[in-house]
Amino acid sequence: MNSSHLTLGAIGLLATASLAGRRGSRAAQTAAHPDTLWVGTTARNLPGILRSGLQPAAGWSPHQTKTRHAVFLADNIEGAMLYADASDGHDPVIIEVDARGLDLLPDYDDIRTKLDALLDYLRGELGWRPEPGVPFAAAQQQRIEDALEWYWEVGEQDDLGVEVAYQEGSGRPMLVVEPRVGITVDDRASRLLPQLYEDMVWVDGVPAWMTSQYQHLGPVGLERIRRVWVPGKTGVAVRSYGYLVDARGRRVGGLPDYAEPQHMEWWEENLDFRERFMQPLTQAEARRWLARRGSPNRKRGLPGIVHAVQGGLTPELIDRKRCRPRGTSPQECHCYHAAEAVYHLAGGKRSGLVPVSGKLRGGTHWWLQDRKTGEVVDPTSGQLPRGYDYGKGTPRGFLTAKPSQRAQVVIDRAKPHL
Repeated sequence: MNSSHLTLGAIGLLATASLAGRRGSRAAQTAAHPDTLWVGTTARNLPGILRSGLQPAAGWSPHQTKTRHAVFLADNIEGAMLYADASDGHDPVIIEVDARGLDLLPDYDDIRTKLDALLDYLRGELGWRPEPGVPFAAAQQQRIEDALEWYWEVGEQDDLGVEVAYQEGSGRPMLVVEPRVGITVDDRASRLLPQLYEDMVWVDGVPAWMTSQYQHLGPVGLERIRRVWVPGKTGVAVRSYGYLVDARGRRVGGLPDYAEPQHMEWWEENLDFRERFMQPLTQAEARRWLARRGSPNRKRGLPGIVHAVQGGLTPELIDRKRCRPRGTSPQECHCYHAAEAVYHLAGGKRSGLVPVSGKLRGGTHWWLQDRKTGEVVDPTSGQLPRGYDYGKGTPRGFLTAKPSQRAQVVIDRAKPHL
């Protein structure tokens, strides 16, 4: 089990709860929480954050959520990094938030189904359903603890943290539920090197980095921002579980499920999750950092267009009827509208680029190629296996002369950064 996620003891007790209303799939209850929480974002969002604080739905997240009117905060910096370091087109930024006295709601989205199953089981055993944060009679405590103990013995519930604690002030017992969220990691080496995933929890057969997550309804003001963590050549090494890299820090392509014993030592020494050096800055220092580097994600020419397009690729753009991401790269299932966006931003036919498609894992992959030089321009190359053969591609036109709806969204996001 992940040793660095928030323990039940660290969560403390839930304050008096009112379960009369619901927001999304979360009970409307206020949670006690750590004094420091973390928000993962990107450098392109930092100017706005330093002007107005953290605003709900101001940016986007690779982690799907049902609530769009809240700021989401994680209890560990690794969880925030998974949100921030979502793509090669992003420069990760982590916001350290002073959460003391901040009214927060626990995020139960990922565990709601299992939590409801547990509560329904307790109702069957007790004749009534206890709710998280709602005190119950002391006479019921032993029955609930016995039922919980049996429940944990018969099922694998590592991603569900529930125990009986005591309400502050009254001392009455109640259920405390840890608001755990499992964030997708690069799981391609889970069979080859399972020891890389020892600090994770397996959810439905897939390893996930667990963090306790909270939501704040409304903005989080500048006075709450303690420090801004930005990439640097030195600083604190923060592991990014979204990418597997080799000994030189290069992202790896295809990986075998197993290796012969004589080769295992090589894999153990040459494969790990990427680490990013992050420097903690004050708000004033972060503004100077932005001024020195210029506009976030801005580069010149075609590389700048590709970089800006990559920064605008978000999960809701994926047509899941046509393409199902495997979770190995945030660029998966974005190839068509990403190539479209680069093509039109570069000038369309005048750019000298032509659309090309080839086979990839039983489906189709799209990229661009210079008509004269043959140079490949692929904004979603990060999803490809090592040694992908662009030479087998076939030049062809896009389905529409104008940008598709998804491509237009990406274009609109990229333009401010060009």
